[in-house]
Amino acid sequence: MPDDRGRREWVTRVLGVAFQTTASPNPGASRTGDIWQAAADAVGKQLGALARALRETGIPQLTDLSRDVEGLLGETSPTVTGALQACDRSPADAQARKAALAAIAAATTWVGNDQRVKAVDGNLFGVTVTAGATLGAALRQLQEELKAEAAA
Repeated sequence: MPDDRGRREWVTRVLGVAFQTTASPNPGASRTGDIWQAAADAVGKQLGALARALRETGIPQLTDLSRDVEGLLGETSPTVTGALQACDRSPADAQARKAALAAIAAATTWVGNDQRVKAVDGNLFGVTVTAGATLGAALRQLQEELKAEAAA
């Protein structure tokens, strides 16, 4: 199995998600938060492009659908972000880590099972969307890192 560096390089090369490996330029930001934010931002841009393509068809139903596409990460992203921030504020707090891992597990289930994720990834409008792969890779990495930190 490739090491974390190899995985990060693959994700960057194949999915176009760049992970920060040095100190974050944002005060108070965390490495785990940066991993999630990079993935969510990349998918957000893809969803924005798909929403534009839907609106450009001029079909009212697709224009309505474009709003749902743009809001796809709606509840999931803030939940994961909040859990990671709470964990970062109290790295030794087992409850915070447990809550972060639970949020990651719930997001992983959502990414793998939500029909909307599958629909945007397989859209027929010529817009590349990799929500499942990009978010899934970030969530797996976060889960591994938080579990490794707990074991250390």
